[in-house]
Amino acid sequence: MQIGAELLSQFNRQHAKRIPVAEPRRRTVGELLAASKKRREASRREQARLAEEEEAHRERLDAEAREKHLDSVATRVEEHWAEIEALITTKQPKKYDLAVQRLVDLRDVAARCGSESDFARRLALLRTRHAVKPSFTERLSRNGL
Repeated sequence: MQIGAELLSQFNRQHAKRIPVAEPRRRTVGELLAASKKRREASRREQARLAEEEEAHRERLDAEAREKHLDSVATRVEEHWAEIEALITTKQPKKYDLAVQRLVDLRDVAARCGSESDFARRLALLRTRHAVKPSFTERLSRNGL
């Protein structure tokens, strides 16, 4: 019995020297709400960052596709001018829209090649020939042509 009491006493002395582990402090409702708000804001920022990255990626892909398209147009400039004339002579609004799209392509190709003056001259002639078509000329103006 004496040995058991001695061992218990020795055990208690050794453990008394240890620093007791305190229970973690409980957070208040205000602290929990603030932490939740902070996590929501961080999540929103991360989502916005990912959306910006996705948009930038999409814009890069669109720009690459546009460049490829303009490369194709550059190899067939005269065909495009002929097609534009044919589209305009139909006197159909949807065909006018296609003609204007082709003209925008030709304008961009001319800007890349440094032949803006040739494009401007041909566009002026086109405007003159089709001046009696207000729907077409309005479309040209709306698209900066």
